[in-house]
Amino acid sequence: SRISGFQNGLPVKSAIERSDSTIRFFATNVEPLYLFKKAMNLQPEAWPNSYILFDHVDELQFLMIEPQEDWPKKSITYELSIPREREKELNSFILHDLCRYFKVNARIQERETDCYMLVKESAVKFPREKDAKRENNFKTGEGQPYFMKNSPLSDLVRQLNEEPGMLPVFDTTGITQNVDLELGSDLTPVFLLNQQLKKYGLALKFSTRRMPVLVLSPAG
Repeated sequence: SRISGFQNGLPVKSAIERSDSTIRFFATNVEPLYLFKKAMNLQPEAWPNSYILFDHVDELQFLMIEPQEDWPKKSITYELSIPREREKELNSFILHDLCRYFKVNARIQERETDCYMLVKESAVKFPREKDAKRENNFKTGEGQPYFMKNSPLSDLVRQLNEEPGMLPVFDTTGITQNVDLELGSDLTPVFLLNQQLKKYGLALKFSTRRMPVLVLSPAG
């Protein structure tokens, strides 16, 4: 196996190649946490970064706070070839290499975890633009007011769960219809977002929940 940092000129990509005798897995310029999730059979959609606990480990070596600036510094390139008959062990080999490279242990553990609950505090009729397409500017709106149009609240919860340093967020509103929201220019810190959510009768409330988390802790 071989693991290194950012490789200039290569795309962000991962794939598996099979021959009659070997399995080759490679990933170029990927986020380290993406590989940890793959190695532990965790689907990224169901396991956002807020479900990862950095236990006496520097989270800044893993989190992309400013993606354009951080990607060349923090992304990794990895390659592994194993005999075809050991394909079922592929992910365990990847996890072993990642833990050795970053000098950490990785495990899934049930813990009482600080979190935020998205709650409905008052009955407010959500404005909605008729026949609007489902869209938001979470990925492109930095420095501008964020918005959602004709979108479920799950889109907001999903984005919040990927915000660096955010606690896990759960939707407890019971609202199932699509909504239009104007959210201001900051999704964090939470007190600023709550100022925007208040006009829709919504709020993020601090809570705790027992839940499985991916724990990264120092090796040894």
